[in-house]
Amino acid sequence: MPEKNAIGPPVAPPCGVLACSPRAGGNSDTAARLFAKGYAAVGGSEPKPIMLREHTVLPCTGCGACRRAMRMPPESGLASGVHDFSCPLAAKDQSAPLLTFLAEMPSLCLVSPIYFYHLPALLKALLDRTQPFWHLDDMGINHFRDIERTCHLILIGARPRSKRLFEGSLLTLKYALAPLGITLAEPLLLYGLDQPAALAGDSRAVDRVLQYGKQAAGPCS
Repeated sequence: MPEKNAIGPPVAPPCGVLACSPRAGGNSDTAARLFAKGYAAVGGSEPKPIMLREHTVLPCTGCGACRRAMRMPPESGLASGVHDFSCPLAAKDQSAPLLTFLAEMPSLCLVSPIYFYHLPALLKALLDRTQPFWHLDDMGINHFRDIERTCHLILIGARPRSKRLFEGSLLTLKYALAPLGITLAEPLLLYGLDQPAALAGDSRAVDRVLQYGKQAAGPCS
């Protein structure tokens, strides 16, 4: 919900925008900037998209360290905080600030291309690293149960049509983000955008993304 400015009209809460394409300067980057521009037109300050490809995220190996750490007594120091998962990979990559970003931003927007009917590898790796949040929820320790947050989605496919093009991605995002108290907004699904400048050259698609950003900010004027 929009927050009220003490000396002006209501403004939308801060929104974190994560652009998830491994390709720089393509349709996902364009969509992320357009969403931020639309959001700012209604909500105030313009979010600065974070480019996921500029961060190293190692894939989860299923070692179980996070699960074991959570079952330790608090005095062990291994389960003292919501982001302290004792993951052996955390010291080798940049997953910790990204997980904190997902866990703490009041509002989110993820922008991603579709590769072979699913999310690109780096985004899937980040979502797999949310496994500790699932363990917390499974243990009945849900720090996000009373927090209502929404994640807007812009998914971009090269195919001009396909009934199931986005199906797997939507299911993965829904269940990976749920333990963080995040529900998915109605996604913006864009078809037929293949070449890097396809979105920028499609005025109708550009307008759809701008409007999606405005809708995400809410009726703040």
